[in-house]
Amino acid sequence: MVKAVLIKNKKGVSLVYVILVLLVMSLLAVAVFTLFSSNYAQSKYQEQSVKAHFIAISGVELALGVLLYSDDDISSLLVSYFRPSDNSFIAEPLTDRVELENGYVDITISSYIESDEKQIRVEATGYLEGTSMSKNLVMTFNAKYPQIQKWE
Repeated sequence: MVKAVLIKNKKGVSLVYVILVLLVMSLLAVAVFTLFSSNYAQSKYQEQSVKAHFIAISGVELALGVLLYSDDDISSLLVSYFRPSDNSFIAEPLTDRVELENGYVDITISSYIESDEKQIRVEATGYLEGTSMSKNLVMTFNAKYPQIQKWE
């Protein structure tokens, strides 16, 4: 018959409890650190994405301004190069890279015929400096009605 032996000496039990509490606290600290670092990385990605998006928007707006600008001596690029009244003429695409304060944008302006109407397509890809982040935007409009724009 086996007799149960009661241990009356409990001097080391508090050390075991302290180690268990430290282990649990360490696991919680690692979990909180992982959560914060993940949220920070996601926030940084979103910030860079928005900046690249606005660089691309700036590129489209710059191209639209160049297309529509005219003064008394010079007709607009839209009229002189893309010829809205001639639906059979397709001009070669125009491309340019514009350096901005926090990145650059590659712009392509092209024309095509859709439903017997000349359409102008402005594509801009914005690149954020110091990152691999880029965003692409496309805006099209009827060459005869540039104030009505369609964003893709």
